[in-house]
Amino acid sequence: MSWRATWAKYGPTKGQVAIMVIGALAVSNVGAWVKIMNTKPQRVVTVGITEMTQGFIAREAVGSRGEAEARASMEAYLAVSQDTLKRVAVEDGVIVLARECVLAGESDDWTAQVDKAVSVSMEKLKAARPVRPVGVLSGVGAPIASPLAPIEAKPLVEEPRG
Repeated sequence: MSWRATWAKYGPTKGQVAIMVIGALAVSNVGAWVKIMNTKPQRVVTVGITEMTQGFIAREAVGSRGEAEARASMEAYLAVSQDTLKRVAVEDGVIVLARECVLAGESDDWTAQVDKAVSVSMEKLKAARPVRPVGVLSGVGAPIASPLAPIEAKPLVEEPRG
């Protein structure tokens, strides 16, 4: 007996196949509807990036430090602030925009919370960095050590894979 004859004798009819397809579509549509109904709309929050950066420059980057130390400090600040913004967006389920980007409408301002989180992360980074020699005065004496010498660091927030 060939497979066609076996299929014709024991296989489902066209009507049975149609009922199975309709049932599968109904189940998938119900699943999609439940997912759509349970999804909360994301909130838009703003952060004053310019204000935060200017505050950092006023507090730390400008001063009696050298240009290399100021550059390393600024690069660390930018990396930490970017990672903190990503973490806030993922953990709190919000869309974070620069305050300057919002032209109309209302949004919550999270500048103070994000600035505090960035400051805490910067303090942790400074505490974790080893002291590395940067230079020597006139070839004599102890090397000048910088707590902000560049090191390899992992990002504070892991990007989701998918």
